[in-house]
Amino acid sequence: PTRREVQKIPMKVEIFTYKKNLRIMFYTYVLISVDKSHRYIGHTQNLSNRISYHNSGKVRSTKAFRPWKIVYFEEFNTREEAIQHEKYLKSDIGRDWLKDKI
Repeated sequence: PTRREVQKIPMKVEIFTYKKNLRIMFYTYVLISVDKSHRYIGHTQNLSNRISYHNSGKVRSTKAFRPWKIVYFEEFNTREEAIQHEKYLKSDIGRDWLKDKI
C-alpha cells in the first residue's frame, strides 16, 4: 500500500467510532400558541427543527394557530418512552399535571 492509503484508514476508523458513540435522544414537548388559545403536545427526535416546522406552517394541525412557543419539554432515551409520555400528557391526569406546571 502507498503512504496515502495507509493515512486514509485511521480517519475512517475515527469517523466510525464517533458515529458509533453518538447518542440519539427523543423529546416530548408542549407548545402554546402566542395568543394562548391553543396547546399542542407531540414528540420528536429533533426539537428545534420540529418547532420550526410548526411555526412555518408545515404541520396541518398547528398551521392556523401560529406562532407557537415551547413551554415544556422532556428528554428520553427511546422513542417508545417519548410516545408513552406524550400519551400521558394527553390524558386527563396528564392535562391536570400540565396545568400545575405551566
